[in-house]
Amino acid sequence: MQIRNLSMGKVEKIGKHFLHSNTAAHSVHLPNVKHIGNMFMFYNNKIKRISFPKVQTIGDNFLWSTVIISELEMPALEAVGCSFLTNAREIKMLSLPNLRKADFGFLINGASVKSVYLPK
Repeated sequence: MQIRNLSMGKVEKIGKHFLHSNTAAHSVHLPNVKHIGNMFMFYNNKIKRISFPKVQTIGDNFLWSTVIISELEMPALEAVGCSFLTNAREIKMLSLPNLRKADFGFLINGASVKSVYLPK
């Protein structure tokens, strides 16, 4: 099954391999998710917008090889695992005001990033 737009208002935690290799998703809005496991949307080549206003922790390989993602909203994010946003080449600006911990491979090959805001 291929999902284009996803919004799940009551979900607070997502496990491993969620929407792995879903090549149709364009936007994901998860307003109450606080924790995301490994390999979230791994190999999703159409996603453009992600909104997770309450997410605090994200596991390894988040959006790995999701090349065209351009909008990310994650103001509460505090910790990310390895290979966070690897090959996310369309992001122009990344603001993670509460990020305290990032494992190895943070934003590798993010060729278009012009600005990164990490105040903590």
